[in-house]
Amino acid sequence: MKLFIPLFVAFFAITPVFAQETPEKTEKHLGFALNSSLIASSGLVFISPTATYYQNKHQFELGAGFGVSRSDIDRAFTTNFNYKYFLNGIAKRINPYAAADLAYYNFSRTQGSDWVEISEVSMFVGFGAQIQFLEKAYFGIGIYGGLLTSQANGFESFEPDGTPGLFKEFEFDGAVKFSLGYRF
Repeated sequence: MKLFIPLFVAFFAITPVFAQETPEKTEKHLGFALNSSLIASSGLVFISPTATYYQNKHQFELGAGFGVSRSDIDRAFTTNFNYKYFLNGIAKRINPYAAADLAYYNFSRTQGSDWVEISEVSMFVGFGAQIQFLEKAYFGIGIYGGLLTSQANGFESFEPDGTPGLFKEFEFDGAVKFSLGYRF
């Protein structure tokens, strides 16, 4: 407790030195988006509400979501982290971007009378564009490709499909991603 007050005073004494404005204007925005992904290998559509942070041509997104139900899928969820670099910033009506995406997918399906749980991790890169339709609202579309690793676990009489486990084998996969978002 004795060190708290001197550290507190020192912190606020040196803060103005580091808080000076730089000559370049810094553009920052918080926001949210509703992202949708169609994964080529599984054919599943995932919808993820995400929080977004934009600063000087860089946007970071973090979200968790669920899979749209198919008759053979019992449950599906995802967590994802996206990074987008806007080539020209976000000031124009159409804003192209390069992107990297890291996502974890987990879904279970009925295979005959048995239940199978599948976990996938994807590491994609891609290119897309965001179209501003209101001052701070946008619609985006991107095409991604990259590596996917998966693991299947079964119950009852399920025979393993030879999948060795996460991060032991990789395959190429692709995705189409849509987003609808708003920046504050």
